[in-house]
Amino acid sequence: MNERPFESWRARAAVSEALEVFASGHMQEVWTKALARRADDPEGAVTTARTLLETVCKHILEDAGAEYREGLPLPKLYKRAADVLDIAPKDNLAPVLRELFESCANIVDGVGDLRNHISDAHGRGPFGAMPHWRHAELAVNLSGAMATFLAAVWKGRQPTIKNVIDDYIAKVKTTRTLGPSQRYTLERIARSAIGNVAASKLEPSDVIAFIEERRREGAKPPTLLQDIIFLRVALGEPKAVVMEKAADMLRSLKWIGKSTSIERRVAHHEYDALMNAFRERDKEPRSKIPMAELAEFAIWSGRPISQICKLQWSDVDFDKRTCRLPGSKDDFPLFERAWEIVEARKPRKSYEPTDRIFPFNSHSISASYTGYKKALIKQFPEIATLRLQDSRYEATVRLLEKSHPVHVVARATGQDIGKVEKIFKRMHA
Repeated sequence: MNERPFESWRARAAVSEALEVFASGHMQEVWTKALARRADDPEGAVTTARTLLETVCKHILEDAGAEYREGLPLPKLYKRAADVLDIAPKDNLAPVLRELFESCANIVDGVGDLRNHISDAHGRGPFGAMPHWRHAELAVNLSGAMATFLAAVWKGRQPTIKNVIDDYIAKVKTTRTLGPSQRYTLERIARSAIGNVAASKLEPSDVIAFIEERRREGAKPPTLLQDIIFLRVALGEPKAVVMEKAADMLRSLKWIGKSTSIERRVAHHEYDALMNAFRERDKEPRSKIPMAELAEFAIWSGRPISQICKLQWSDVDFDKRTCRLPGSKDDFPLFERAWEIVEARKPRKSYEPTDRIFPFNSHSISASYTGYKKALIKQFPEIATLRLQDSRYEATVRLLEKSHPVHVVARATGQDIGKVEKIFKRMHA
């Protein structure tokens, strides 16, 4: 007959994983000690099993702000924790649930009694019982099972990062407009692993692990900095210190950082290759996004794709050849191919003023652009560094080359006039 405890790494790992929700190194240490002592120190194992339950109950009570007296017996400590978690046996519960919750309380009482009678916590008379390793195995397994159950219930009562983000998005929608980039970023964060972390237990290490995963996906420092900023805003002041500590560590690792201004023209062969690929794709019946048209409009208007997809017919002045962003009072001129494309897209039949000129998803356009670009890298390796936002710089240079005044180009592209002046001076240096 086997005289050693059966070791199941799966069971051990399952309890350890459940206890991680408390973010307590002490709790993990207690569980590890309980497992290690079962065979060689069964008395100590029984004591440690009881300590684990005490620690879990105290953690739950402290987190809930519920007072308790030090030295409170385990059964009473558990009863208070069960009341906080709403798992105490009550008359208004279904009989089967009441019986299960009563059994849970009995298990906790049993582990406590076992410790009081046969562990090393008290002195023993000449005829005191010595615990066998099987008693220790029973006590440790029962405490691990109850600790796992309590951790799961406690976690279910805690707002997760996803819950906080969802609440933030819902709240902002009633007070102001949430930008598409911010909303998309927050929803992506909520779907990631960090979204399952209890908000009250968020640590800098959780944020760093999230950013590390994003880096493996290919995200660059400016994008990751944006993730941190948007998450910091959504979590608010309660987690300001945690986010600041995480940001400091990430900056020291150079994993987050501001975007460096890279001004790169779109070479003729790159432009021709992309436009040929776009036009071939646009001919296919399944193609819903006119990439060739959008690319041309971006490269002549100088507007970011997120703005292009917001433009509405009601904001177009066909006499002045101008347009404006929804909600803005300032119009901007459209030149060359940008205006021709708007004229060509004007619906022949009646349309709603709020109908968009380019009714497409900006994220889908960006993804499509990247896909086409990757397909051309073998033929044109240098195209790998080309970005969709480079169209803005290209548009600025093209409009200046067409002899449009600096202040007009700044208005057309929506850029600071000082930046356009620098580009103009560089062109004529």
